[in-house]
Formats: sequence, structure tokens, C-alpha cells
Amino acid sequence: MVLYHDKHFELDDPIPLPTELNTPVWVIEQTGEWFTNYEEYDKRMTFYKQPLFTCEITGRSHMTYFEAKASEERQTKHFMDQFPSFLKSPIANWINGSHFTDIEKLIEIILLKCNKDFFVGEKVNLIKRINNDGIMGSDIDDKYSRSYLIKSKEVFEEIVDPGSKETIIPGYSKYLISSRPIEQRKQYNLLVDHTQISRKRPLISPHLLKCFVNIISTRKHLNDADENILLFSVKSEYRLAYGVNSNDDLGLTQLDLDEEHRRLKDNGSYPSTNEQSDQQGDVTPINANFMERVQSEEDLPLSQVLLSRKRPHSDVSTEATPTPSPTVDLSRRNVTSAVEALSEKSNAFDNLVKRPNLDELSAMVNQVEKNKKLQKMLPNIRNFMDDLELPYLGPPKFFQKLYHFSTKNFEYIPVSATSDKKFEHDDNGVVGKLLQVYEFVIHFGHILKLSPFSLDDLITSMKCTDMMELNGELVTISIGEDKDLPVAGPANRSQEAPIQYSEWKRNPKMRNLIKRKCTSIVKYDILINDAPRTDEFLENIKEYGAQLIVEVFIRLLSMIIDEKGNWRCNVVPEWVEDENIDESLNKQRQQEIDTIDEPLNKVLNYRNTNWADRLQKRQFNDGYWLIILLGVLQDSMHISMYTDIVQAFTKKIIPPAISVAILNKQLYKNFCFNFTIKEKIEILWVLTDIVESFSMDIKKAVDSSQGLCNELRYEKLRISKELVEQSNRLTYARMAFDQLERTVSQKAKEPKESEQINNSATPVIIDNNGKSAAESAPINVQEEDPESLLQEKEEQILALQSTIKKLEWDQIYLEQSIKEQDLGSLKPLGMDRYGNNYYWLEYNGISNSNLESPRYYSGRIWVRGPSRESAKYFLKITDKDIDRWFEVAKENGATEATKTVFNIYQSESGAFYQKMGDDIEVELLTKDKRVSTSSVTLTPLQKKIIDETPQKLLISDKQWYCFDTLVDVRGLLDWLDQWGNRESKLLHNLIQIHQSLGDLYSKRENILGSSHFDAVESRLLKELNQFEFSSSEITSFIENLEDQGDSDSKSREKSDEISSNVKRSKEELENTAREIVKLNDCKLTRNILVRVQKLENKREMQLKDQQRLLKYYIEDLSIPNEESDEANQFIFYKKLRNQRKILTDLLNHRHFRAIGDVLEWKNDALTSDEGNLSIEERAQNKLKEIKETISNY
Repeated sequence: MVLYHDKHFELDDPIPLPTELNTPVWVIEQTGEWFTNYEEYDKRMTFYKQPLFTCEITGRSHMTYFEAKASEERQTKHFMDQFPSFLKSPIANWINGSHFTDIEKLIEIILLKCNKDFFVGEKVNLIKRINNDGIMGSDIDDKYSRSYLIKSKEVFEEIVDPGSKETIIPGYSKYLISSRPIEQRKQYNLLVDHTQISRKRPLISPHLLKCFVNIISTRKHLNDADENILLFSVKSEYRLAYGVNSNDDLGLTQLDLDEEHRRLKDNGSYPSTNEQSDQQGDVTPINANFMERVQSEEDLPLSQVLLSRKRPHSDVSTEATPTPSPTVDLSRRNVTSAVEALSEKSNAFDNLVKRPNLDELSAMVNQVEKNKKLQKMLPNIRNFMDDLELPYLGPPKFFQKLYHFSTKNFEYIPVSATSDKKFEHDDNGVVGKLLQVYEFVIHFGHILKLSPFSLDDLITSMKCTDMMELNGELVTISIGEDKDLPVAGPANRSQEAPIQYSEWKRNPKMRNLIKRKCTSIVKYDILINDAPRTDEFLENIKEYGAQLIVEVFIRLLSMIIDEKGNWRCNVVPEWVEDENIDESLNKQRQQEIDTIDEPLNKVLNYRNTNWADRLQKRQFNDGYWLIILLGVLQDSMHISMYTDIVQAFTKKIIPPAISVAILNKQLYKNFCFNFTIKEKIEILWVLTDIVESFSMDIKKAVDSSQGLCNELRYEKLRISKELVEQSNRLTYARMAFDQLERTVSQKAKEPKESEQINNSATPVIIDNNGKSAAESAPINVQEEDPESLLQEKEEQILALQSTIKKLEWDQIYLEQSIKEQDLGSLKPLGMDRYGNNYYWLEYNGISNSNLESPRYYSGRIWVRGPSRESAKYFLKITDKDIDRWFEVAKENGATEATKTVFNIYQSESGAFYQKMGDDIEVELLTKDKRVSTSSVTLTPLQKKIIDETPQKLLISDKQWYCFDTLVDVRGLLDWLDQWGNRESKLLHNLIQIHQSLGDLYSKRENILGSSHFDAVESRLLKELNQFEFSSSEITSFIENLEDQGDSDSKSREKSDEISSNVKRSKEELENTAREIVKLNDCKLTRNILVRVQKLENKREMQLKDQQRLLKYYIEDLSIPNEESDEANQFIFYKKLRNQRKILTDLLNHRHFRAIGDVLEWKNDALTSDEGNLSIEERAQNKLKEIKETISNY
């Protein structure tokens, strides 16, 4: 029926004919309406000619009434030929007599019934199975490659236990299927059940079914209680044709739909099409499919988790076409009987891929029951709504596992590892600045001529400019109350220096291991290794890991002036001063500038060479890059947001006593020793921001990338249009094939007569030139062999499928290329319900196509707290609340700040409470993580505090957390709600990047191994077990200390004496060998030969002495078997020394391994051919490469 404003347009009842025969009338022939007044006729015709109508079958709008009516008449005739003939009768019987409030529910239940069953006349395929040898024979291969037609069907009722009335075996069906006869190929007739066959594609779409219902049925309203119930009846002209039962009481009702929903929810039986099943393995029955849905998804690939995710309160999708399968009731009370029935009485279920035991099955049942209870609690949400108005489902778990970089030492640690009493607030947003720097240098690496590196490499290289970071930490062991043993560490460590306990928190696994080893007698401490470094640390940066960060500074400085002396970065020369600036502060700044002005000029013009000239000549080595950096910063200091940072840098970098000979080394020494990592990041950010904001080359690269992306978008649009065209061709080709197959089947039953197939119902496709497509050409079975025509059509369909597959690949490749070439600013993935923004630094401007590359860039999803405006809008708090919260948090921690400012706290049991007064507290969340029934509706702020916990509350856009593992990302996906206005967009973007997300997280895990011990750690832990103290050894050691007084010092002196003797023996042996080599290089004389002989004898004696000493020094338990107290003390000290060494190595291993990774980095971009190309040439080459890849696929 024609639609008007999305509603059925019904004509008014005709008015009575006039009694006077000579009365003039105006008739509308298309509708049969007539009018005695021309104005009414003209008004009606004008209404019909307006483009306000829609053809219900095609969905085409902006049509006149006559166009829509003609379109429906044409499409109805064509549509009835398209609709599967074997479905018409069953669906017509389901429609007749059905009672529903709207047609959508009728469509839903019919789709559910179609999807769970097969029909006589339907074309199906066998599900492939592999024989015992794992080899497919040619006979078997031929059987599974054929399509089959269902000839007949037999239904078997379910088997019920007469005593308990429980279903032992659900109902199922058997089918007789027959393969299509092909010349010189065997025809198969098989008896199969529902687990052995599948359909290739969905039977019918909701739109097609809805059109069929509208064509063959009528509906009228019945007043039933408070609802308007629609009664659907099949039209009389279709009743006889489809064999519709005359009894209208057998139609479907809402109870049938609820029963279908209950079956799906209870059993999880959402079968899949053959395209989604595993064609190379055994058949997976329905309950195996159910088991996969309820078990943990941690072992599934991320793409499968993303694409198959169902939100807790989303409606059951009816568009997927499942393979029909029976259901098994797995309630708690009949788990045992169900398993026994499946194993003993049903051969149809013997092919279970994975059969769980009773414990696993009970756990699955518990999860299903929990989901069912949750489903009942949720409303039926069908439209998008504000995220904070959606039902609250309880706190997620991933917030408790987030990581962050501490602002003090930039250690990558869990947020939970941060002491709640020491709230570290990033006032200057240093983490955000670091991410901005990293994003820029990675996106524009080809312009900067900088090879890729990870975010962790950048931070590690920056730490390598700190001597304490290079030294690492030391582990000490104390026995007894006041028996501190010597610190294990380098021999040149100052023993008189005060002991400095380490405040670092990195490598929390090893720190916890060391902490757990402490007892009331044995104490393990972690100290800072303050062993001094030589000048070699400052002179050879390549061997100490600082080369990467220095190279980043150098490549950024190179963007200021080119080698021809042209300024490529024009900073604004004048800056409007802030009128609100304090005059006293401005005067103080000017005094500081005047004080340092003279030494500053000496530095900038060191050895009579201006810093700009050095930059033009690229004099960066030996610390001269710091002179250039100082000049660039001075040139930009007038910009207000740089002023304080540049002044602090200038004051700390210039030495008080400038040495004309080694000024460059003095500057680098001050850079390493006088600046914290936080201050170094701020300097790097200023330089990066200058280049990003004022560089002409960067602007040109961005414009070039936008032009390239526009070219790729145009190419993608062209491919999308071609894909639609080819998809339509494939659809009509399949329809023509099905019609031809039916015609051939009918002709085989009829007498052979000269009869031409009627082609009037065959769809005709007109191409762009106005010519008929090949697949719609008239078919004459007598002129050509039907089998050859079918073969030709099959080949045509395969060719179209191959073309569509190529076009789909081209679309995906172009989409990825657009993201890789887009050098625009990074945008967030989206925002969650509380205003937190999520970022993926690899989203655009970075090539992820080389999967063999070990680089993972950032490899994390970052979450940023809400801005002040967002916090006020979403959480309904004020500026005063935010400022007060940070003020209290800096003094007493975030937990106390949340309790003081927002009156919300978490008890030791895990429950959350809201303080309403001095003595009144309301429970918001129970210790079982359930919303308290006694509390009022939770406010947005209360939900945020419960979800994020008071300790990890994100309330500022300067707070940055990140997801460390893929499991936490899956937790985020579970938590996001697809019906929320903000979270739906975030969820959509996460699904788009699921491939690169999983790849880079896997790469990062393979490189860092944060979730497991590497080979070195495993070996050290194994060695550590060999040197554990026994309780008897500790007791004996303490008793000997009390009895012998100073015997411990004597034992240590003896151990130190042996160590020094071994070292001295080694040095003497090396000197002797060196002297022998030197004499052998001289002209041989008698005296020299005698001297060589004496030296060789001496070396033999030294080797024997060394072996004798090492016998008592080797680090194992091969000690002389003596029972004396002195021997026991010696063994104990040896274990003690080895424990300290192994624990120290374990504690520093990951940090030193990261430094080793940085040492392996090389800037290959400087010597690559691509680095010498201009920006325009690079864009043209990239476009050419992408187009060649598309054409050659």
C-alpha cells in the first residue's frame, strides 16, 4: 500500500452517485474517485501530484501518488517471483489469524521460525567433515562441493521423562536431500539431520518479508483491554493458492513470540550461517555453540569479541540467518540427566567439539542465570539516550587495573601502586605534553628524518641522561636487629655516604617478591646506587642510551633554519602582553634577564660563532646542540606560555663559571644533572610546539597529506559505487540462476515438447549505456543445453563474487591508507558517560601495514579525565568543589579528598556510603557490588566515584591513565553501552580499529613481556632458590654472632681477602700474557727467548694459584665439607652475597633491558632515499604506490 508520511494512505469511501444523469462530473481514473465540483477535483489532483508519497515495497520516497501506485503494482508482480516459493505456504499459514500490536512483532516471530528450520524445496549444503586420516578423498570432496535440494522432511517429537517431565532429547528433524543431476557426475540421495546441513545465505530479509505480509494479508483492529490488537488475515485470493487453514484461531500471538525469546535466552541458541561456521572441522551442535557464548572470552581474538558483542540490554537481532538446531535445557537441577542423555541416547550430538565436565557446566549455568536475572531488571531500550540516564549495572573491573606514568620519575606503574597519601597531580600537564611531543615526531618522522621508535624508548632515553637511572638500585640484607651487612654494589661506591633508600616503584612484581621475603629476623631493603660515574658518561652518549633523545632535539632544531641559511620557522616577532600580569612579577623577570644577559651572550656567541650560524652548518656534536637550543628558545621567549619555562632553563643550563675550552661539555653536564625528567620534557615540548605551530614545512606537509587523502577518498567513493553495482548484478544473477534451475526441474517432469521458457518474469538489468546485461538475456532451453546454461550461470556468479571480493579488499585498503596518510591533529576516539576522553595515538598518520616490524609505538589506549567544563556539566559540580578536591588531595590523598568534599567513601568491606550529616550515612553500593535498594537513584557523581573508586578518580583533563593489556580493553568494551549517545560513538570507533589494536598490543607484549618472566628472569629466579636461607642457618648464624662477637667481621674480612687475591691474581696473569705477546712481536734473540720461557713458567704458576683461589670463591655450594662454625659462617656469607647480587639483578633487569633496546636504535631515516624526496614528490609516489597496489591485487 502507498505510504504517506510513513503511514498507509487509504482512500475515502466513495460518495453516492448523483441522481441527475446530466450532472457534469470529473473522474480520477487511477483511484476511481469522482467529483461534481471542479475545485475539489483540482485540489485532489494537486495533492496526488505532490512528491509526498512512498512506495512501500521499494522504499523509494519523494514520489507522486500515481508514481508510487504504479511502482507498487510493478514491484508486486516482480516481487512474488522473487519470494522463495517454498516459504509462501508456511508463512501464509503463520500469518493467518495472528494477533499482535504491530506488524514488526509478526515479522520478528516469523523470522525466528524461519531461521530455526529447513523447508522442503530449499537448497542446502553439506557441512564438511574430515575423515580419521585427516584427508579428504576425491569422492568425499565431490559430495561436499555439490548443492542439494530438500525432497522431504520428517519431524521427530521430543522425548520427555515420564516421571520428572523433563526433556531428555529435544525435538529434531530428518531430511531427504538430493544433489542436482550433472552429466558424468554421480547423483547423491542422502538422509541427514539438522546438524549435517546448512544454508549458504539468509533465507529472507525483514523488508522482503514485510512486503510479502502487506501484499497477501489484511489487518483490522480489535479492542483488547487497553491495547489495540491487530488481527492479520490472508486475502481470499491467496488462501487457496497457499493452502491456508480456514481456522483463524491457529495464528501466532505474543505468547509465541515470548516463548521464542525465552528459548533463545535460556539456551543461547543463536545458530550461524554456513559462511560463519568452520568448514574444515566437525559439526558444532547447538549446545556447543551455547557453551562458547557463556564461557570466558579471554582466549578469543579481539576482532571476534568486538564483532560478536551483544550489549546486556539490546534486543535480540532477527537479521542473522542461523542454522536450525534443537535446544537443550541446562537448568541446575537436570545438568546430570542432560549430559547423560547427550552421551548415551542421541547420536546427533556425538560430534561435540569440546564436552565440559559437570563443574564447568554448572559454572555456565550460573552465568546464564545471572544474565537472565539482569535481563529482567533492564527496560526494553530501543532508542539512543543520554548515557547517564541508562540503568546503572554496577562498577567495572578495568578501572582497578589501569596504569599511568608517575609525574616525579616517570615510572610506568599501576595506578593502584601509588600511595593514597601522596597524591601526584600533574599541575603543568607534563604527561599530556609528552604525548603531544611523541605524536608529532612520529607523525612527521619522514619530514624530520627521524626513524620510528616507541614511546617507552623515548622515556627510557630521557632517563639515560640521569646518572642515578643508569646506576639502578641495590638490594641489601640485614640479619638481626642492628646487624646491617655491607651494601652490595660497585667497588667504588662511597661507603661513607649516607644510605639513601629508593623511592622508585617500577618493576612492582620484583618489589613485591623482595617485600615478601622480609621476616622479623631477615630484612631486605632497596637502596639507590649512588656510585659515581666517570666523564665517559658525558662524553659518549651513544653508549649510554641518550642518543635517541639528543637526536630528537637535533632533528627538531634542523626545522628552524635549513642548510642554505633560510629561516623555515618564522616565529611571531611581537607578542601582545597579558594586561592582567602582575607588574612586580614582570619586573622580577626583567631583573633575572638582565642578570644573566652577559653570560647568555657568551654562550650564544661561543668562540665568536653565532648560534644561528652553527645551526646552518649543522654543528650539533659534542653538546653544541644545546647552544643552538638555547638560542632558539631565547628567540621565542616572548610568547607568554613559553616564558617561565625558557627562563628556568636558561638559569639552570648556563654554568656559573664559563670555561672557554669546555663550555659545550659544561652545558651537557648541567642538562643531565640540573634538570629533572619533568623539566626536560617541558623543554622538549616548547621546541616541538614552536616547530608544529610555525614551521612552513610542517604546514606544507599537512596540506599535501590532505590533498592525498582527498584523492584516496575519491577513489574509495568510486570503488563503493562500483561495489554496489556489482552487488546488484550478483543478486540478479543468483535470481536468474534460481529461476533457471526451477524451470529445468519443471521441464524434467513434463513431456518433451517444443516450448520456450517465458522470460517475462526474468529481471532485466540495464547498464549505464542503456543495454541489457548478459545475465538477463532470454533463455531458451530447447536451443541450448540446460546443463551448460546452468554451468555458465555458475561461472558468472563466481566471477562476480571474485570481483566483489577484490572491491571489498580495495575499500579496506583505501580506508587504512587514508588513516595512515592523514597528518591532521589527533582526535579522541570518543567520550564515555562521565566525560573521560579516550585516545589511540596510532589512529592516524602512522603506518601499521608492516606487521613484521617490531615497533609498537605507544601500544596503549589512553584515557584522559574530563575538562573542567565537562566535569561541571556532566557531574553537576562547581569550580569550588574541583579546587577544594585538589587542595585536600595534595595534603591527604584522593580518598580523603573525595570523602571530605563529596561526602562519599568506601569502607574496608568494599561498600560505598554517602554521608548525609554528622550521624547519617546512606549505603550506595553493598559489599557484593549491588546497588542498595534503600538508596535513592544514584547521581552521576556517585556513579563515577563508585566506578573509578575514590583513589583513582579522574576529575581533571591533566590526569592520564592507560590500558596496559588487551583484557582490560575487553573490559572497557563490556562496560560501554551501545545505547548511550556518547559511548555508542566510542564503541563504534573501537570496533573500527580492532585489527590494529590487537596487533600492536600483541607486539608490545612480545617485546616487553610485562605479563611473564623472560629467560633471564627465569634463570635468576631458579638460581635464587639455590641460595635460600634455612631457619637453622639463620639461627646458627645469630648464635655464632652472639658467641663470637666479632667473628662476623672476620668472616667478611676473609671473604673480602679472597676476593681481592683473586682480582690481584687475574691482573698479574693479564700483565704476564701481555708481556709475552709484546716479546713475541720483537726480533727473536737468545735473551728474548730466555725471557719468554721464564714468563711462560711464571704464567703457569699464576694459573695454578688462580685455580686454587677460585676453588674457594666460585658462587655455588661446593664448599669444603667441614663441620666447623667457621665453615658454616663462610657458607652463610656466600649465600648472602649471591642473594644480594641476584635480587639486585632481578630488580634492575627490565630497566637495563629497556636501555639496551634504546642502544640498538639507529636513525636510518637520515640515509634513506625517501628522506631526500620533496614533500610533493613523496605524496605523488605514495598515491602511485597505492593505486598500483589496488590494480595488482
